[in-house]
Amino acid sequence: MLSTFSFSENTIGFLITGQFNSATIDELQEIILERIESHGTINLFMEDDGIENFTLSAVMQEIYFKHKNSTNIDKIAIVSDHKWMSICVTFENLFLSSRVKHFTIENRLNALNWISRPD
Repeated sequence: MLSTFSFSENTIGFLITGQFNSATIDELQEIILERIESHGTINLFMEDDGIENFTLSAVMQEIYFKHKNSTNIDKIAIVSDHKWMSICVTFENLFLSSRVKHFTIENRLNALNWISRPD
């Protein structure tokens, strides 16, 4: 399940629960592309709100999408206590021009501050 919220015109947040699969990525991409179309450059806040499992193809699909659209995505905050998410962020930083940071659930407020602060 995917829940969205906005805390500024150019920043959109996602809470991801349950399955992290191609259907989830398709839904994410649709929302992100709409926001890019209406606001140009955006920031993403993505929080693991109980991801039960994920598929490797979904992770690769997400990384490819972020790479393809990285000129329109300034910052990405990933909030999760899952080690695989931290590894994905390290991998993404090698290929994306977007600034990507991983935060633990305990540091959620730091993630919100970082993503909403103009640099």
